[in-house]
Amino acid sequence: MSRKLIQKIYLEELGTIRFEQSKRAKRLILRVEKKNETIVVMPLGISLSKGRAFLETQKEWLINTYKKMSAKNSFPDIWNEETKLKLGTRKLIIERADIQRVSGNSNTEEYRILVPKNYDINNAETQIAIKWVTSELLRHSAKIELGERLRFFSEKHKISFNKLTIKKMRTRWGSCSSKGNINLSLHLLVLPKHLQDYVILHELTHRTELGHGKSFWLKLDKLTDGHARSLDNELSKKQLILF
Repeated sequence: MSRKLIQKIYLEELGTIRFEQSKRAKRLILRVEKKNETIVVMPLGISLSKGRAFLETQKEWLINTYKKMSAKNSFPDIWNEETKLKLGTRKLIIERADIQRVSGNSNTEEYRILVPKNYDINNAETQIAIKWVTSELLRHSAKIELGERLRFFSEKHKISFNKLTIKKMRTRWGSCSSKGNINLSLHLLVLPKHLQDYVILHELTHRTELGHGKSFWLKLDKLTDGHARSLDNELSKKQLILF
């Protein structure tokens, strides 16, 4: 791992801030992981006090960035029993239970998150746990559902792949390695089916075209009935880090 955690704090206006030291960093930078979660990357030799001072100078920019993310993302900041969400084809239900820690289960119609009755549901740690459990339920569903779609298109278009991995990807919806390993974001399940299929076909096209040159788009056009560019444009308007 190229970065070392120095300190993790929670600030009312900025959320969770991680101060991490990096051998590769040349200067102080902010890395916004998602709304209310940011990393201050510090080069070797830069003190924590300088990192915190840098954060203070970037406070207004960071707040505005969070606001823009909120405008693009329809998901609420706080998830509780009143939260009404649809994650793909399933409803999200949050309820209290006589349990020791946040847990969950799912079926074909819903993701059910169970929160201990003695927990403060608005607490930052509880919110992190709720969203982590939700992500794991999505990951399990994605492995099955996206796996089925990937195998379907692989057989239909006679394009092989090595293995599928479901990840909580922060910069893209999917990727394909030179070894034929395909990675898909667990958040794909929240997108409409036609965009899920587009991402899968996009990554399968990389099995023969690793770059995004003219030949790549010609091949992807054949797989999407000539709609590759319009689908890519539609996908670009979707929020990648959903929660």
